Amino acid sequence: MSIFYDDGVVKKLHIELTNACNSKCPLCPRTGTPIVGNSGIKNLTLEDIKKINFQNLEVISFCGNFGDPLLCPEIYEICDYIIEKDVFIVIKTNGGMHDKKFWYDFGKLLSKRTIGYNIITFDIDGLEDTNHIYRVGTDFKKIMENAKSFINAGGLAEWEWLVFKHNEHQIMEARDLAIHMGFYKFHLKKKMYLRLIRICFNPYINFLLTIKIY
Repeated sequence: MSIFYDDGVVKKLHIELTNACNSKCPLCPRTGTPIVGNSGIKNLTLEDIKKINFQNLEVISFCGNFGDPLLCPEIYEICDYIIEKDVFIVIKTNGGMHDKKFWYDFGKLLSKRTIGYNIITFDIDGLEDTNHIYRVGTDFKKIMENAKSFINAGGLAEWEWLVFKHNEHQIMEARDLAIHMGFYKFHLKKKMYLRLIRICFNPYINFLLTIKIY
């Protein structure tokens, strides 16, 4: 768990819900790492989340550094509980698990608020012939079906693309697909000179919006 302070007040938490994952991305710390990859599957539960002090909390993120949060068995119940606490949810996933009905229902759940929004970032690093090269073990068609179901239900989705030599020629085609599908944003991430350069396209404006260097 990571804790982020603002003037001494905890306003944001990052929580690892699970160490389970349906993919074996080569650069992931859980791939081939004995401590992470071979330690057995561990999941947090709704009862664990209920122990959190929600006072002053504004955002909880499930970004899956050691596993995909959508594989936590109680992800739906956990998000429902957090939304009732009026805390925003940020999730990152490869989107390759569950079926279309789950994703439609999940989109309905995350869109269930009148002020602000909850958001999911789909980490999709290629099209049908390239995404599996890094997102090993995932099915591109299934991911697209899941993302479309989530968006159709009113869910707010971003597409984040890690740039490699094998997929850089497909960037504009993927951006156009993101526009067509109704993604809110399309991001590029690339390692360059030991710095992470993040390029953000807003498909509704259709041009390069910002470049952030960390």
